[in-house]
Amino acid sequence: MTLRSSYSDSLARLLKGICKVPAALDTQIYGLALDSRQVKKGDLFLALSGSRSAATDHINEAVSRGANAVIAEGNLNQGKAFEDGFAVELFVDNLREKIGLIADRFFRSPSLDVSVIGVTGTNGKTSVTNYLANYFSYQGQSSGIIGTLGYGVVSQDKITLQETGFTTPNVVEVHRCLAELRDAGVKNVFMEVSSHGLSQNRVDGVRFEGAVFTNLSREHLDYHGTMQAYAESKMKLFVVEGLKFAVINRDDDYADSFLKIIPPTVNVLTYGLSESAQIYAPEYQLHTEGSETIQATVNTPSGVINLQSGLIGIFNLSNLLAVVAVAEAKQALTECEKRISKLRSVSGRMQVFKAKGRPSVVVDYAHTPDALEKALNALKPHCEGKIVLVFGCGGDRDPGKRPQMAEIAERLADLLIVTDDNPRNEDPEKITREIVSGFSAGTVVTLEHDRRKAIRMAIDMAGQNDLVLIAGKGHETWQEIKGVKKYFSDIEQVKEMLGLKLCTDMVEASA
Repeated sequence: MTLRSSYSDSLARLLKGICKVPAALDTQIYGLALDSRQVKKGDLFLALSGSRSAATDHINEAVSRGANAVIAEGNLNQGKAFEDGFAVELFVDNLREKIGLIADRFFRSPSLDVSVIGVTGTNGKTSVTNYLANYFSYQGQSSGIIGTLGYGVVSQDKITLQETGFTTPNVVEVHRCLAELRDAGVKNVFMEVSSHGLSQNRVDGVRFEGAVFTNLSREHLDYHGTMQAYAESKMKLFVVEGLKFAVINRDDDYADSFLKIIPPTVNVLTYGLSESAQIYAPEYQLHTEGSETIQATVNTPSGVINLQSGLIGIFNLSNLLAVVAVAEAKQALTECEKRISKLRSVSGRMQVFKAKGRPSVVVDYAHTPDALEKALNALKPHCEGKIVLVFGCGGDRDPGKRPQMAEIAERLADLLIVTDDNPRNEDPEKITREIVSGFSAGTVVTLEHDRRKAIRMAIDMAGQNDLVLIAGKGHETWQEIKGVKKYFSDIEQVKEMLGLKLCTDMVEASA
């Protein structure tokens, strides 16, 4: 996927209304960069302060790499532009809040040309965005996607993604991705919008047509501090200027809080399993003998829809109702039943490996208490024997969820192996101690810090009718230990150990 054309603009036009650039110092800009190490000749370097650096720390490096201009946070030189060697430099107060506008201008306002739907929530973001992208691609138009798995084009079950490293990339990359997707001809872009992304201005300047709220449970409290602050960060998506519709999960405890802040000009649709929702399923079956499908009768403002899907679990029924709600909002319910039935798995979300005479092995991204509980509950009807669980918790993240996940694991799984997730810069021994503190006295738990050995151990101890759940990392292809990322894939480990063909009939429990 390549840009339709290279982009360039004058510094004066990019900064119109932000600060004045004298005609004598105006220069052409051929790219935007937030990282001095990524500056290319002709770029505009946007210098922000960080937790460990000042805005001015990397200006010299950016200039040496060929930046035509530098804008830094602050009010030095009273905000007036000046020439320093080969680059124009100036300082702008509250620059972080203005980069979205600059990026939108540079990339020729891509979100004006495509319909952008933002999806936020603790769990379900990756599922819902992928399901939506596929759903809308089935009507003959390719869709765009931006999220945890990367960004790219979805067309008739074919998806091509490029990694970004973030659920929501930085604001320059967001606009760059939107421009590439527009130039690739997509009409709808479905974007995961994280709480970090919203609080750090990563989607500034994006014109959202719609916003979707999936759910809210404990996550990222190491960053937000409280659940209220966490919720408020996500609510920012629902008050963006120009929003046309909002889709809210009526079953979630925070639904009312979100509904209260949505402007009256926004068309609101709720979904859920109760009659209080506008789009709800009065009748549904999650599992029947000999079948691993969701069957549901769904009431919508446009009529009744009978859904059948190869996905499993009540959480996935909820995800599908979100898809139906967006389709209703965009008047795209044509062949809804057929399109829903075609939706398949998302990488690292309840991907199932099966082989004759061996246990089924499931790899899932569940790394929060709520997601782990949903994953285990969803798998129970599909397991004739015992559930063997391998899980851990990430380092440098909210430690309060560690004993909570232990309690859930003890209650819903039969055999427990605690291992390392991504310890990052934290002591793995400390992490496992805090997890183990949540188990009841006398609970039998195996500790194995080597994740590869832990996976092998779980598979070896499981019988033919048992089921192994490898939780926490899902699609990730690395493990971060002592600040260093090393290549590691749960999916590849399972495939190597079992030599099994990947089955995509069962899909994610979280995301």
